[in-house]
Amino acid sequence: AAGPEHNAARRALADLLVSQGRYSEAETELRTLLEREPNDSEHLHALGLLLEDSGRHAEAAVVLQQAAAAGSNNPLVALSAQAILGPPVPNGPVQPAPDHSPDAGRVLPASYVPR
Repeated sequence: AAGPEHNAARRALADLLVSQGRYSEAETELRTLLEREPNDSEHLHALGLLLEDSGRHAEAAVVLQQAAAAGSNNPLVALSAQAILGPPVPNGPVQPAPDHSPDAGRVLPASYVPR
């Protein structure tokens, strides 16, 4: 089994791949890390940001919520999740904003009512 040093190298590789715009390869590395460390808020956070940058907003919302829950003591995770998802909704599901709304492209609480 790979030790923590291999996980650190894999994470560095994922970050490098993101910086080069090689999102598919970076996603593979991050998902491999999450198989090994499923509750690591930093890996979840990185994957959520990658998904958001790739336009996969609904997937990003789910992963960023997991990151925020796993990293409740990490202010960076909480702040970036809130910036993308909006204010936290206690135990509330999320949904993509309708394409025709002013909030198109954002992920909103399921209780969202269009303006």
